[in-house]
Amino acid sequence: MKPLPEEPLISVVMPVYGAEPYLAAAIKSVLDQTYRNVELLVADDASPDRSKQILDDWQDERIVRLHNTENQGYLKTCNKLLLAAKGDLVTFQDADDTAPLNRLEIQLNEFRKNPNLGLCSTNYVLTHADGSKKMERNWEIDFNRLKSTSKPNVLYCGATFMVCKEVIDKIGVYREFFNRLGAEDFDWLYRIIENYPAIHISDHLYFYRQHPSAVKVHNTNIRKYFAHDIVNYLRAERLAIGTDSLENGNRKKFDQQIERWEAPFRNDPSHLIRLESQNATNNRHYWTGLWLAVRAVIKKPLVSKNYIHFARMVYTSLRKVLFGE
Repeated sequence: MKPLPEEPLISVVMPVYGAEPYLAAAIKSVLDQTYRNVELLVADDASPDRSKQILDDWQDERIVRLHNTENQGYLKTCNKLLLAAKGDLVTFQDADDTAPLNRLEIQLNEFRKNPNLGLCSTNYVLTHADGSKKMERNWEIDFNRLKSTSKPNVLYCGATFMVCKEVIDKIGVYREFFNRLGAEDFDWLYRIIENYPAIHISDHLYFYRQHPSAVKVHNTNIRKYFAHDIVNYLRAERLAIGTDSLENGNRKKFDQQIERWEAPFRNDPSHLIRLESQNATNNRHYWTGLWLAVRAVIKKPLVSKNYIHFARMVYTSLRKVLFGE
């Protein structure tokens, strides 16, 4: 690993879409860091609100603007910023989140203590829309253990990742196969830890804001429902033979597996609606979850699973609303 300079430049990438109410706080939490040698790379992804204007009006020479004229989605926008980063270290800041002002300094110190370190992640705090604390997320992650398992069960906040620029130069950025599917950060993380030392520290160095408008653009691509299975399949291939189907282009078995994962959706159109219903309920959108459960019954009234699912959604919603469980 190339030694860091005495005062390394830290690049912070911030893709932006529809973040007007929270964007100023996100920008300030980067520019007001105790560690000052920072560049903030921002890209408005054709937002429907004033996000681009806020970015353009902000006066600070450390801001690099790389806006999209048409919506490209998170993955492509993020990749553009990662590839443009000039820093010795690179990290993330979502446009509706914030961070404690010593975040960069603390994570930088981890790289100074271990010159071979490739990645550092941290714990984080969930906040309400107004920024008040909701709960702490305390994960204990052993990246050395994760290296040897093809089906890792790990939770983290990808925005806390800080990586050496050398990692991006060798591993690359998010793979476009995962565009608008999700799980691209899991795929990226596993490819990194297979090649570089990584550490997770217990400090809560990120404030993840939960708010009603924090919803993704509606996506009907069924592969998003088994994106993590895809990641684990590719990881198992690399552990077995040192490469995977996306790297070597030998996709026959991989594509056959994709077809097997897609089969339940093709055979039962209400399967997707049940999953959407479950996701809505998990995110505490109870009425939406119930409405989708009804839609599943209407779509396939002869499928018994739909009635079982509807009953479960009614029970879950009532329990959550009445007892807060």
